[in-house]
Amino acid sequence: MSENKPNPSHTAKPGANSGQTGLTPREVAAKHRQSELRRERSRRAVIGGAIIAVVAAIVIIAALLFKKNNEDSQADVQSKGPAPAYGNQYGGVVLGKGGKLQKAGGFQVDPGTVGPAAKEASSKAPSGSAPTKKGGPGQIIVYVDMLCPHCGEFEKMFGDYLAGLADKGTATVEYRVISILDQSVNQNYSTRAGGAMMSVADKFPDKFVPAMRAMFEQQPNESAGAGNDKIKEILKGAGVPGEIEKMVDNGDFRYYTTFANKLAAHEGVSGTPSIYVEGSKWDPQADSDFQKFVEERLAARK
Repeated sequence: MSENKPNPSHTAKPGANSGQTGLTPREVAAKHRQSELRRERSRRAVIGGAIIAVVAAIVIIAALLFKKNNEDSQADVQSKGPAPAYGNQYGGVVLGKGGKLQKAGGFQVDPGTVGPAAKEASSKAPSGSAPTKKGGPGQIIVYVDMLCPHCGEFEKMFGDYLAGLADKGTATVEYRVISILDQSVNQNYSTRAGGAMMSVADKFPDKFVPAMRAMFEQQPNESAGAGNDKIKEILKGAGVPGEIEKMVDNGDFRYYTTFANKLAAHEGVSGTPSIYVEGSKWDPQADSDFQKFVEERLAARK
């Protein structure tokens, strides 16, 4: 009867039952962790790639929608046509005695007829700006952009003062609404808002000042602008009749704002607000007291 002796060739080695012949349990565990880490990295890479692809798709779609909206905002808009009923040949509307806009209009406007922009800013008075005679109303011209925050601040500080001068017949106050802040990112808000203001001047002149102030008070960010629905909402809140909505959507009188802007650029008006009193440009750095500047210019008339 033979003895049952163990066969050395079949003696189990550490780790043999794990399928990793020759490895210790610690080594097997380490290799398992490494394998899991590789799978996790691969999984994260796939998820990360998917997220990037989704974000890229969203960006592309947003860009296409923005482009379409921007094109839609300019589609079928007149490039030239009649001036607003209260718009003059310099691209402005004039607030006169009693706080009423002065009748003008009656001529055609074509921005394409305006010469090129000046190569540098000018301190000279723009067209239509000149000293007046003593005894009659003086002249104040204010260039504004409806997206310009400083214009809003100026109107808030001095709007009532200027309106008072016009109401008493001391001076006329002419607002020339231009569009120097137009950008594709704000969907050319300055031109659209300017066209809306000229539409108000054309059909609802008594609402021009309250509408302008409301537009400044609810002014959007320069880099974002706002859509036509927001413009209509602001005008409605200022008491402008509902007829204005169709005019805003149609882009009425945008060409007049473009005309005013090109004429201002041609004559070297480089920023907003730019204010001229009796043909003299106000420099807030040299004359910090605006009312004193106005009164001195009006008193100096002959």
